[in-house]
Parts: sequence; structure tokens; C-alpha cells
Amino acid sequence: MTQTKVSVKDQSMAKKKNMYFDNEAVERLMDKYVERGCVDVHLRDEIMSHATELIRQIIRAHNFEYITPGRDQSSFNELFQVAWMQIEKTLYKYDSTPGSSKLFNMWSQIAKTRILAYLKKEKRDKKNMPSYRDYMVRRQKTKSRSIEDFEVFLEELRQFFQYDEELLEIVEAMKSLWLKDDKPYDALRTKLKNESGKDIVVINQFLKIVRLYRDEFSANILELHSFDNEDEGYFYSDHDE
Repeated sequence: MTQTKVSVKDQSMAKKKNMYFDNEAVERLMDKYVERGCVDVHLRDEIMSHATELIRQIIRAHNFEYITPGRDQSSFNELFQVAWMQIEKTLYKYDSTPGSSKLFNMWSQIAKTRILAYLKKEKRDKKNMPSYRDYMVRRQKTKSRSIEDFEVFLEELRQFFQYDEELLEIVEAMKSLWLKDDKPYDALRTKLKNESGKDIVVINQFLKIVRLYRDEFSANILELHSFDNEDEGYFYSDHDE
């Protein structure tokens, strides 16, 4: 009898994929919860304990904590609570019919949708503040390619990433690149990777955050230049979906 060998890598990947959420186990708990009329507090708490890491992964995967005011642990906790409460509110809607959406997929969508709605409201409220309107007026006056704009942009980046040493190193790499390269915008990601020595994943995260938070910079010079096809597609297209 021939046995199919499963590599250690495949086993590791399978374990990692299901490590923090056992869909079948949670669905069994949900079946009990619905059968008992959705009023069993202890069972509800047990079910929601399984949502904890799922929500954390959703926030990290989309860099949501960097979009909120403050961009610190309190911002992360705020978004986590928003998603947690929304999932809890929808428990009674669970459909155990075969073929219905898996809980993992459903909860992931609920968490992402609720967080995005929350962030949009925060941004809308912010735009209605007089201080923000004044800021936008000042921002329109700095759309030039001068070295002064670059210095302003660097300083704003340093303030923005002041609590993340790894991303601050990319800011300094950007400064070095701009000063010695006649065409720093060509193949920007690759040049930043070589200049900083950081993994391309970290470079992608850096550029993605700058793109998502572009309105926070009064002199965002990355928006004033053309990139090669690769970098332009990354910087301007929506990779959150």
C-alpha cells in the first residue's frame, strides 16, 4: 500500500492556517447557543473568546490601527472593541443551514465592514472641524517640488512614525535616496529596500501606510511625481480588499 507523505512544511502551513480559529468547533457552540434561545451568557462569552484573535488579525492585515487618530495601542483597542461588539450583536443571526457561510468568513466580513464604517465616520467628523479646514487650506499652498517641501515631508514622516523604529529607518533611507539619486521615484520600492536593508514586506507596509494616510501630510511629495508601473500601481490602487 502506497502512503502519501505530507511534508513538514505542509503540516506547518495547515496548522498555522487553523491555529487561532476552529470553524467547526465554533459552529458547534453556535448551534447550542441558538438552540437555547441566544440567552446563555456563559456560552456567549465562550463563543466570543474565539473571535478575539480573528479580530486582531483583521486589524493587522489591513493596517487599520494606523488610520485611527493616535495610531497607538489605544487606537488598536478601540477598533478591536468596535468589531467585537458588532460580532456579538449578530450572533442571533447565525444560520446553521448546510451551505451557509462559514463563521470565519462571516465574522471576518462583519469585523472589516464595521471598522471601515467607523473609520469613515471618524474621518467625516474630522473634516467638519475648523482646524481641519484650516489645515487643508495650508496644504494647498505646499504643492511644489522644492527642497523645502521635501524637508517638510521628511519631518512629518518622522513625527508620524515616531513610535516605530523600523519604519523610521525607512524614512532616513528615503532621505539618503533623494539626495544621491537623480531619479529616486523609478523603482521606488526596490531602491528603498536596497537603501534601508529592510524586507520588501516592510517596505510595502511603509508605502501602504503613507498612501492610506496621505491627507495627513501637508507636503506629500510622493503624490507629485510619476512612478514606474509597478510602484504607481501599488501606491495608488486599493490593496485593502
